Parts: sequence; C-alpha cells; structure tokens
Amino acid sequence: MIEYRPRPDTDDHYGFSYRETRRLYREFVAMTDEEFFGAQLPHAMHLACFIAYIKEIPAEDVVGDQGLLHEMIHTMTTTDMTDADRANIRKMFYQLLELA
Repeated sequence: MIEYRPRPDTDDHYGFSYRETRRLYREFVAMTDEEFFGAQLPHAMHLACFIAYIKEIPAEDVVGDQGLLHEMIHTMTTTDMTDADRANIRKMFYQLLELA
C-alpha cells in the first residue's frame, strides 16, 4: 500500500494499492450491463474518477461533453439511452481506465 497526500497543504492522506485498484477495475469490466448500470453505477463512477486521477487522463476525456463520466451521468438523467450508447460507455471505461 502506498500512502499519498493529494493536497500538500493539508494533513489528508490516503492509501493506494495498485493491485486492489486493478482488481476492482477488472470486477467492473466483468459485470453485466444490468449490474454496471444499476446499483453499481455510482461505484463505477467513483472508481473511474480515481483511476483517471492516478493515470492523469486529460479532463476532456473524463468530463468533457463526450467524456466517460459525462456519459455515465447521462445514463442516470435520460431515458433515451440505447444499447449502443451503453456499449460505447463500457468500451470507454475499459479502454481509458485499463490497468495492466
């Protein structure tokens, strides 16, 4: 486990395990759409935030108009999501956040 401080001006510190983060990533990748876009969606979004942060993924790819988190939020706020839309989100999650 690695300890890190995201803001040096505070005493906040967190633990980070690459192995555990990779295990969680793989768990989400293996989920069915019903699991991923159901009760697990907020957890998938939280993991996406963390992995995007540690991988230093550009904000445009994460929160931009067609960014991963932006698209994941759409699944909670719109009723016209298609299976193709969901498949694209799953593909972005898999590709952007992949941990070797």
